[in-house]
Amino acid sequence: WLGRPVPLRSRALKEAIVKADELRAGLAGSGAGDGALGAAALAAHEDALRLAQREAAALHALHAGAKVDEQRAEMEATQAYLQYGKWSCLNKRNQFLADSLERRWAQSEAPADPEGEESAPCRPHDLVHVYDVLLQGVRAMLRLPGADEDDDLTATLSIEELKIRALRCYYLAEAFAADSKWAEALGLLERAAGLGGAAAARADREAVL
Repeated sequence: WLGRPVPLRSRALKEAIVKADELRAGLAGSGAGDGALGAAALAAHEDALRLAQREAAALHALHAGAKVDEQRAEMEATQAYLQYGKWSCLNKRNQFLADSLERRWAQSEAPADPEGEESAPCRPHDLVHVYDVLLQGVRAMLRLPGADEDDDLTATLSIEELKIRALRCYYLAEAFAADSKWAEALGLLERAAGLGGAAAARADREAVL
């Protein structure tokens, strides 16, 4: 976890984590976040987490001591690793959904093509909701035990958080504009531009470092 090796003493947990890792890697390389592979990856992480939580509960029932404390710390790191994997899978699926909704939104804003295929209309609020969920996932990963000690991870997730907040503000502005609330829409567009600029500036700084 975060570059530190964590021993796995349970064969069942080790096998569950290997399965979850393989499915997450397959999902990351698939170019899609939905469907059977996404569901299988999430289920595998949930299964591994349940095993880790059972082992953690058994350790907490034991009397404290150097060896037990070490095993408890190992299990905490294992659970953090699995939680990170689970949130990564969820965010992959939700980003896939956001991309799909953005394409539908772009189509709804473009002139109608009488020969084109029609799809269900997308509302700005649909995208705001998806970006709310994505924001929840990134913030959950930032709160994982040990995450604040890894500068690279913190920087990557913080940049992603700024980008998501910018996109959320943009589509919230579109929602206000649809209701002819121009002042609110303009304020949110300015906020979106500020957040997007902050994300780009931080990404440039991290690239230099």
